[in-house]
Amino acid sequence: MSTTYADLYANQGADTVLLITLTDNNDVTLDLTGYTVRAKFARHWSSTTKYNFLAEVATPVTAGVITLRLFAADTDDIKPGRYQYDIETVYDLNGQITVERAMEGVLYLEPSITK
Repeated sequence: MSTTYADLYANQGADTVLLITLTDNNDVTLDLTGYTVRAKFARHWSSTTKYNFLAEVATPVTAGVITLRLFAADTDDIKPGRYQYDIETVYDLNGQITVERAMEGVLYLEPSITK
């Protein structure tokens, strides 16, 4: 799997659900059977404060879709702006736990006026 770069957008103080389809180097959808996924974002790579997405493999797992969620109550307390993020897949490859970066980019957390 090659690492994909994409910008993501979310609104401060609002629930956000992002559906992302993962593909291999030949642009074929990945079968995510046996995979878990994790994702975080931060102001920059060396930030000591990092925020978690709720990251899950969607069903059916053979569709290669992951779901990232941010909840209103969580984003309400995060300063709007530009953040770096990455998404990693974790799976067992012949008895060896393997971690791969599936996607990375910039998350734009847009400010909320109405709260």
